[in-house]
Amino acid sequence: MKSLWRKFLAWITGKAKKKVADVVIDAPADTEPSTQPSGAELPFAWSEVDWIKGASVADYAEVFTISDLTITSSGPRWTGAHPERWPDLCDDCNGAIGWVTQTDGKWIGVAACELLRHGMTYQTLDAFKSRDGVRFDSPYREWKPAKGQTYYVFVVSARAGFEGRGPLERSNVVEATYQ
Repeated sequence: MKSLWRKFLAWITGKAKKKVADVVIDAPADTEPSTQPSGAELPFAWSEVDWIKGASVADYAEVFTISDLTITSSGPRWTGAHPERWPDLCDDCNGAIGWVTQTDGKWIGVAACELLRHGMTYQTLDAFKSRDGVRFDSPYREWKPAKGQTYYVFVVSARAGFEGRGPLERSNVVEATYQ
């Protein structure tokens, strides 16, 4: 895993050769709209979210559905795999997990905090934690998830979540409380 993380950091900082071209892929015509809560039904407005890592995903196309989300001390798990057609960011990773939560009365969000390989429907709790300040900027550098805290989780194209470029797509947003 450390090797994957080092490759990813090299990719982001430009110290590695970029292997994929910018490609924007339209969602397939047969994509079903989400039945999960989205924009108007969420307890926050996307414009209220302080994005502590990455940019807002509010306008990203919702192209698939995740469900049955649980968050425990072993990490988040859900049902529903992200599209295999998304281009890889690095080492077969083409998706990322992101979330929004409320802390100290303020909505904060992370557009992408951990890479996902195609077919992954889980992540370790480190997906929500800051590692030595690498992930989150101040004042959230030392922030950690707390049991009983509610998260609004989504899966996003890794290239969109980490780099803000195509395909600008994500899943629906699913609510879960850290148990």
